[in-house]
Amino acid sequence: MYINKVADYYKKSYYKAAHGKEFSRMIINQFKNVVSAQKHPVFYEKFKKVPENFGIRLALTSTISAQIFTLPILIYNFGRISLFSIPANILIVPWLPLITVYGFIIVFLGIFFLPLSQILSWPAWLILALFTKIIDFISSLKFASLTLENIHWTWPIILYLILGWIIYKINLKFKMQISK
Repeated sequence: MYINKVADYYKKSYYKAAHGKEFSRMIINQFKNVVSAQKHPVFYEKFKKVPENFGIRLALTSTISAQIFTLPILIYNFGRISLFSIPANILIVPWLPLITVYGFIIVFLGIFFLPLSQILSWPAWLILALFTKIIDFISSLKFASLTLENIHWTWPIILYLILGWIIYKINLKFKMQISK
């Protein structure tokens, strides 16, 4: 009974959000959260020496922040830590928005004229095949990852509590710097 009430509440709130200004605000806030996590002054400033050309700094900060916050789950679920995910992502991530937009254009074009969209999809296929080769090469290296076995389920919880405490302290310090 209680579960049904909770489900109904969420259905109503999602319906409201999807049919009004709340939905657009929700999307905008999600976008702001993603960008601010990548360009948070405390985090982004640590990488001042990394060039912004070709989105390298943004790719690096995005990759490192994603690695930090997914690491406990990755360790628990897969029992591995990738040692080369950061260089691989720096090579690949800057190209993903272009490939995604290009793919949408090709799909849309394919609705009207399939043979032309198939021909125009070859460059995207070539770039994606190159990505696959890069990933396969990096993952084939013997020292590409560390294996951790028999991780107890409490470790991700402990690691996330530690991350939460660190974030709290960083935000507290950052707010104190702004107020001065």
